[in-house]
Order: sequence, then C-alpha cells, then structure tokens
Amino acid sequence: MTFQPNSNELSLSYIEIYRSLIIRRRLLPGMMIVLLSLVTISAKALDVVLPTDFFGYDINVNNNPEEGYFYTVASIFNSHTRIGTTWAVIMDNDGNIKWFRRGNSGCFPYPDLGLAAFADRRGQRDRFIIMDMTYTFIDTIRPANGYLLDTHDLLLFEDGTSWIMAQDIRVIDMSELVDGGNPEAEIVGFAIQELDSEGDVTWEYLTLDHQDDLPITDADTSSRLVSFSADRIDYLHYNAIELDLDGNVLLSARHFNEIHKIDYETQELLWRWGGGAGNMFDFVEDLNREDSAFYFQHDIRVLENGNYRLFDNGNTRSMPRTFIKEYALDEEAMTATLVWSYSQDPVSHSDHGGGAFPTSGGNMAIAWGGGRSTDLCASELTPDGVTTWELTFYNAFGEAEYSLCYRFHKVDMIGVAATPFLIEVIDENNVTLFCNWFGHEDDVVSYNIYIDENPNPVVLHGNTDTGVYEVNDLSAETDYYFRVKAVNGDGIEISQYSNEIIIRLDEAGIIGQGESLILNDFNLEQNYPNPFNQTTVIRVNMPTEDFLKLQIYDILGREVAMLHNNRLGAGRHNFSFTGSGYSSGIYFVKAYLPNGSTQVRKIIMMR
Repeated sequence: MTFQPNSNELSLSYIEIYRSLIIRRRLLPGMMIVLLSLVTISAKALDVVLPTDFFGYDINVNNNPEEGYFYTVASIFNSHTRIGTTWAVIMDNDGNIKWFRRGNSGCFPYPDLGLAAFADRRGQRDRFIIMDMTYTFIDTIRPANGYLLDTHDLLLFEDGTSWIMAQDIRVIDMSELVDGGNPEAEIVGFAIQELDSEGDVTWEYLTLDHQDDLPITDADTSSRLVSFSADRIDYLHYNAIELDLDGNVLLSARHFNEIHKIDYETQELLWRWGGGAGNMFDFVEDLNREDSAFYFQHDIRVLENGNYRLFDNGNTRSMPRTFIKEYALDEEAMTATLVWSYSQDPVSHSDHGGGAFPTSGGNMAIAWGGGRSTDLCASELTPDGVTTWELTFYNAFGEAEYSLCYRFHKVDMIGVAATPFLIEVIDENNVTLFCNWFGHEDDVVSYNIYIDENPNPVVLHGNTDTGVYEVNDLSAETDYYFRVKAVNGDGIEISQYSNEIIIRLDEAGIIGQGESLILNDFNLEQNYPNPFNQTTVIRVNMPTEDFLKLQIYDILGREVAMLHNNRLGAGRHNFSFTGSGYSSGIYFVKAYLPNGSTQVRKIIMMR
C-alpha cells in the first residue's frame, strides 16, 4: 500500500484534489486567488488533505497488528535540493493520516494523561509544546536556569512533574587534557532537570560538575563523532532519560557507549554499563564477542519485570549490526545477562536514532532510526518476534535512504480537533493552502477562506470543496494573513476559525511563512534578487546574539563560499554573495546555529 501526494498512483481521496477545475477570482489589489474544485456536483465529505510537500510512505506489512494509532516523526532529506523537512504524524493501521504538523522534533504520546508533546524545530527549540486530544496547545515546558533544551526525550507524570534534558555548554581548556586540544573548546555537557508543575527545578544534575565520574576523555572517538581537538565537543550526547523502578535516574550516553545510573538522593554515580571505557558490568550469555555489549545506543527503558531494553546501533563493530536488546542486571554481582535480542534478517545497521517502545497491548513499536542499510523505517513486533506491521517512508524522488524515524510509538489514543488546521506550501510567489479539521472529516464538505492584509481576517474571499486553495500574484512589501472555517453540506459554518498563517513579502518575494514566522525567531530569508546575475543579498534574522555559520554550496554539496563564521548580534543582518568565478546554476545557502537550528534556501545564478 503506497501513499505519496505527488504520485501517479494515489488513493482516490488524495488524487481527486489535484484533478480539478481552476476558477480565478480577483481579491485584494495585486492578489489573485485560484480556487481548486472537485469535478463533482454533489457535496461530499472531505478526507484528510495532505500538502504536496508531504512525505511518501509504504505499508509493507499489515498482518493483524494491534488496534491503536502510531505516533512518530518522519524526517525526510531531499538529496536533490539538499533541504530536509520533518513531519509529526498520527497514523492508523491502514496508513490513514489522522493528524500531522510540519517542522517538529519528537512526537511523544502520554495515553495515561491524554496528552502528546513535541518540540517545534523551526523556532529556537527552547521548549516542548504540550497538546491535549483536541490538538490544542495547553502548555509549554522549558529548561530552567537558562540552559538550552535538548529535544531527545521528555517524561511527563500525572502530578504535573516533568523530566527534561538540556545542554550546559562551557568553555574548557582541552589542551590541559589532551595533546592538540583547543584551549577554548566549547564542551557540550548536560543539565538533567526535574521540574514541578510550575516549571521550577526540584532536581538538577550537571554532568560537567562530575568530570571525575564522567571524564570528557572517556568519549569514543573511533566514529569521528567526537574529536578532542575540535572547537566544539559533544562528548556525552545523552539521548534518553528514564526513571528506574527504585526511583534513581537512568541516562543513555551515546558517545560513551554506556547507560549511566545516578542516585536521586545523593547524585552519586551508581554505575556505568555498556561497551564504553567505564563499563562496570560483566556481560553474560550475550551474543558472540563481536556483537556483545552495545555501542552508540539509543533509548533506555526499564520494563515491568525490572529488565532493561535498549536500541544497540552497533556502529563500531567491524561489521556494524543493529540489535534491540533486553538485559537482566544483577547490581550486586555486577552482571548483565542478555535475555532477549532481535535484529533484522538479513543483517541491517542503523547509524543513528532508533528505539523500541511497548505498545498498549503488549507488542513492540520499533523505530529503525536513520543512516540505515535497509529501507525499513518502523515496524510492530509481537513478543514472539512476529512482524505484524512495517512502514517505509521516502522523499519525492522515492529515496528511502534519506529518511529518519527516530521514535515510533503505538497507543490506544486518538483526538478530535477543536478547530481546523491550515498549512501552506510556497512555490516562489505562489501560496497553496491545505485545510483539515482532524476527526471531523465526515461533517465537512468545504472550507471558507479568509484572507486580509491585517491580522484576524474576517472578510470571506472564497471557498474550496477540495480542501486546497491556491493564491498567486501577491504584492511585494505586504503581509498577508490567512485562516479558514469548516462548512457543512447545508453551507453553514460549523467550526471556529483555524490557526492563522502569515505570509510576509518584501521586494524579493516571499521571505517567511506559516505560524513560525515570528520576529524573534531565527530566520534565513530568501535572497534578493533571485535569480541573480552577479551579486545577491542574503538576510538573516538573529533573535539573540549567537554564533552563526553561513555557507554557500553548489548542487553537488560542495562548499563554494563561507559568508560568516563568527558570533553575530541580535537583529536583521545583510550578507552579499558575489558569484564571479562560478558557473550559472542552482546553489544553496545554509545558515546554522550551535543549538542545531538549520535553515536552507535555494538561490539561482544566471549569467
């Protein structure tokens, strides 16, 4: 079963919206609306409408999986444009998308609480957003004490407490620790925080204050992810947090090849366990010597029986191979006994990401990470090792190898949206709107479109009975605001207004889009002019002072210019790129912040 918005073999509900009549209507001065309508006279309920830049996916196996819904994030990289997108989605067993949102990191369900959480990667990534099952944002969670949020994991509890990880970045003289070390290296440590319902810290563990227990130089440098001579060293790379049954804290340190256990009361390091330099355990009944222990692992979960399950990426083995492993630990005898393991057949390897999570009914939902040797992204497995469901997703060119499935959960929880959801796809100066009211598809036959040059537009400008609405010929130096309402078969509006989308234009055309366009966001604007003959101007908005790297790449991914590689103050900054000496064609400008925020724009030189 294949799903892809730009495929020639779409299911009927998807392809109908693209086989349409075009009706042109004049609206605001300098703006034209193109209304897409189904070639049908009778009113028809609308299915979920996927935007044209949505990822494609195949359900390879659907063999009596558990009832429930999959929560995941599809991270898709386009090797042709060198631009990546992420999509948080909820999907049923038949591959029907029940909810989606662009540009998010993590999609964590909490069925006991009726909540889900994600981090918006298009902003400064300084908070988790909590939503209820009306898909309404009800809360945010941020690290305290000024630390930068790390989005790998989030624990939520019924009393309102939460556990998060944050980055504690300090300048350390590495020349005192290793030959050739940078005297002013930025070291990425971690702040592990327990927050109460008000967001105040009730417990905090700072790894750089415990270097006697966790030395920086214990990091594994064999994979080139860590270099002790680098300007910036992510020596631990914690990627999961878990509370053990005894109330102490478990942390997965990818770059140490270890799980760490911290005493909650004393903050004493109780043990280090894994394939790293500080391992304190003997491995018993593990696989052959080559596949024993675990390396560059992701995730750590304590099971009801007290055993531990993790995702062993296995990067540093001579023949890299990825396993899901369950161990029984004897913390007195200091032994780790392998009681269960699973790997794909034929042998597969996932370079990064991944995890195995219990489902509501006792099966296992597996995310196979990224940098995979196979196309398989996610699967569901019974306790007996029988595969009941498999998923592969890919980009517009059918490239599955450029996809990442970091986490994959299945729970018996689904929502019904309080208001419609509006999302846009932009192609140069054209904007296409996609309208959905998740959970109300049987009630909706069309959407009324409201557009204005002022916020909270209330003047009706058109209607779409496909859920798709195209806008073109927008005027420069103008902000446009968009929102919609759902309409039933009697022509009556049955919803409140949707979220509001802002499209901002300057003399170069569209420079920002969607809900993420906020003046205090990090934003790489489109260059002007584009296409350009000799010189073009590139603007970057910095919400705060930070280190910025701004580079130009050719279509083969080769760097051709470094426009900035230093600290930069808050505000809007202009950079010039002169293309003399370079051939005509497509290039890409990439802006990068140390917290991982990255934006890419396509620029075209014509000489």
